[in-house]
Amino acid sequence: ILLTHGHSDHIGGASKWLERFDLPIYAHQKELIYINGEAPYPNKNEAENTGVAHIVQPLTEQTLAHLPLQYDLTPGHSPGHVVYYHKIDRTLLTGDLFITSKEDLHPPIRRFSVDINENIDSGSIIDQIKPTLICSSHGEEILYNDELYKNYVVRYRD
Repeated sequence: ILLTHGHSDHIGGASKWLERFDLPIYAHQKELIYINGEAPYPNKNEAENTGVAHIVQPLTEQTLAHLPLQYDLTPGHSPGHVVYYHKIDRTLLTGDLFITSKEDLHPPIRRFSVDINENIDSGSIIDQIKPTLICSSHGEEILYNDELYKNYVVRYRD
């Protein structure tokens, strides 16, 4: 199980999978203190019970070495938020980096994000990767184009 980050709406089902399957779970090292309940996210008052504390392993390049996937750190929504790029399909799985509509990118909800401007800056990953398809956890699939990120920054960056 590859997590983009440890917020409850993204990690909540992991413990259910473990009830039936013996699967490793991975997240970026920077997320582990939150996933393990050792600290609350910087914008939260309390640590969450993720149901997978001390089970999630740190994501490394070696973790994905045998797969046609790469990950990139995209902080802002959470300190260790990552995106996954499937090289064969040229599909970028963005978690909560964006909320998407069929034609536009929008930032995640500000109150659930640690640093919205850092999140917006992290969105530049799409111009580095230039995926064919962008899939967010909240929204619709959107086709990449060279104007997408530029318009996003103009509209949302403080």
